[in-house]
Amino acid sequence: LTRRLQLRRALDYAGQALVIRLEKLGVCHVCTADSHYNLGLLFRMLRRYSDALREFQFARNIRNELLGPESLASAEVHFSLACTHQMGGRFDEAFVHYSNALRFRQKHLGSAHPHSRCAEHLVDAMRCALIGHAYNLRESESALARMYRSPDPTVRAAGNAMGPGIRKALSQRGWFVLL
Repeated sequence: LTRRLQLRRALDYAGQALVIRLEKLGVCHVCTADSHYNLGLLFRMLRRYSDALREFQFARNIRNELLGPESLASAEVHFSLACTHQMGGRFDEAFVHYSNALRFRQKHLGSAHPHSRCAEHLVDAMRCALIGHAYNLRESESALARMYRSPDPTVRAAGNAMGPGIRKALSQRGWFVLL
């Protein structure tokens, strides 16, 4: 099967799982939130960003009510919301959600944890992408270059993931980034 067909099948199964969980457990249950979250991931993989955002928001609302708005589970959803906004070119929204994920991860995991460090670097990357608002080209180039040169593989992976999006955002503003 093609990857797209497999994702569609997975989406059907995840939708069925959500229906079962809603019937058996109700709307306000951690497993129901997990089903919404999984649907969001699948929609994002299919590049159906508005559907993904909707499902992530359902998951966030349920997790916030059950586990608290600053829980590690909420950080996970904020991170996924940020990735989805970033993939859709909404760097301003991505910045907000990466910042929330960073704050909650640091609270629960500490600043030195790899997940916290990854979120921190993605917040920096979003700052770079928002260059037209507050940052200049030199700061953007140096922040992205620091990510590429980092000894931490998590940070390098974040830089590799963000690099094309940042370069695109900068080039749309008439800037050129050579790294």
